[in-house]
Amino acid sequence: MMPRMDFRWWLLMHHVGITAFLVAHGVSVFVLFRLRRERDRDRIRELLQFSGTTVLPMYISLAILIAGGAGLATKLGFWEFKWIRISLGLLIGEILFMGALARPYYRKIKESLLVRPSGVPRVADEDLAARLMAPQPIIIATAGFGGLLAILSLMVFKPL
Repeated sequence: MMPRMDFRWWLLMHHVGITAFLVAHGVSVFVLFRLRRERDRDRIRELLQFSGTTVLPMYISLAILIAGGAGLATKLGFWEFKWIRISLGLLIGEILFMGALARPYYRKIKESLLVRPSGVPRVADEDLAARLMAPQPIIIATAGFGGLLAILSLMVFKPL
């Protein structure tokens, strides 16, 4: 029989997950804003590929973050409090919102880099520049930071 886990191990797991998530996801945020200034198609491709390498570590760290948080909430009996359930709901909402907004934006940028068999880009440079300057990166970053701030506030102040 396994010994029961001390709450500090759950807390450590949760904090490791948070830290790893912020590091992995920070790359995507950096790329999101770097793309707005970039016009070289090869460099845009490289940035998108670089960002793509962090997706798996981001989701693994998110799973660790959630598992640690759920273990901690269970161990300390936090599920009875509304703030913990609201925090989890906000996290799930953020994940869904980011997927609904960020994935199509990145897909549209990737499609803009496609080249016809003749070697001519499918999307003109001006149209690519307009797509790169679209408001989605600002909306994505604002929503991400706002959601993170809301969750952090609930965890620190525990108002409900």
